[in-house]
Amino acid sequence: MLGVGALRTFSSLTVHSCSRASPNILRTTTISVARAYATQFAPSPKDQPKATSLDVDNNVFKTYKPVSPGIRHLRRPINDHIYEGRPVRVLTTALRKKGGRNSHGRITVRFRGGGHKRRVRLIDFGRTEPGEYDVVRIEYDPGRSAHIALIKARDPKAEGRAKWKYILATEGMRSGDVVQSFRMGVPDATGVLRASIIRPGNVLPVRAIPTGTVIHCVSISPTGKALLVRSAGSFAQVVHHEESGRYSHVRLQSGEIRKILQDCCATIGRVSNVNWKGRKIGKAGRNRWLGWRPRVRGVAMNASVFLCQSTACNILIRASALGFLARTILTVVDAVNPNPTNILCLSGVGPRKASARVNLVRRALKTAIRWSFESDLGVRRSARAVHRVVWFSIYLIEWRLFWRTN
Repeated sequence: MLGVGALRTFSSLTVHSCSRASPNILRTTTISVARAYATQFAPSPKDQPKATSLDVDNNVFKTYKPVSPGIRHLRRPINDHIYEGRPVRVLTTALRKKGGRNSHGRITVRFRGGGHKRRVRLIDFGRTEPGEYDVVRIEYDPGRSAHIALIKARDPKAEGRAKWKYILATEGMRSGDVVQSFRMGVPDATGVLRASIIRPGNVLPVRAIPTGTVIHCVSISPTGKALLVRSAGSFAQVVHHEESGRYSHVRLQSGEIRKILQDCCATIGRVSNVNWKGRKIGKAGRNRWLGWRPRVRGVAMNASVFLCQSTACNILIRASALGFLARTILTVVDAVNPNPTNILCLSGVGPRKASARVNLVRRALKTAIRWSFESDLGVRRSARAVHRVVWFSIYLIEWRLFWRTN
């Protein structure tokens, strides 16, 4: 009995002590387990599935609730740093639309026309002025896929377009950054100073850019503006500098390795708006806002209309030229050689056949002259006239050989 009582007393004391200490013990245990889960039980990178080329990061794109069919598949890159106001008026010019026509009114670029009214942003691709420039803001440009940056010169004497400029924004560029151009010369720098020069947004000669550096806005002449690698998200890479000191090898976005003169300049960094390629238009009307008309398949077009617009017009022009040539040739033949049988003396043909063939050629030339003035010129008639005039050129060569030998 003594043992049972002692066991009950010990158990009651144990229960009371555990009940008093249970909140602290539970809290300590929970914290330790939570810390252990965050450190030890977190899935390792090996356990996570590998990303493929088809995977799209949905955190960088903005999607919409499908309240209408036009925005069901609409997807836009998230660019919260873009300035929402209007551009600087001095740095823009009006865009006159031509609908894909050239100066003669003929369509040279198909499926263009319409679209929203725009103003062209004047981008400085030369970057010839040295000195430091402060990035004021990042803006949207409707004329290109990349974003642009408005920069301001620190030089108090600069005025007008020398003080305010638009340049292509590099990836990660934000307001408050400082960029400068070393196109007119790079100071002899090593160590920390060299690292401060090789920064995104700075312009340097290709000879001063280390191998492996990512660049864009590459010029192809020492005094020209940047022409290569200007679209959104694109970049090039300096691969090699030749020992001769004349060329450098640059790998372009397509994989082509091009030789660039070392006196040409390039901008450090990658072009902004990397996610532009992953956008989705959403509806056909948005393409019309951008100035693109519907693309019609060639097999769905009217064949006669296509023939009248391309083939018939070209044949009419050629036949007119051949008609002028035929009139000139007839005049020369009648003035120089009144006897038509002498034209074919070198071919071994008798006088009767020679005169018959010459008369046939004369009829062909007169037909070509008459058809060259007709407006409703047919394809078969023009082809026949061209064929006869070609045969006449053979007789003309023989006639010229005859007069040279005699």
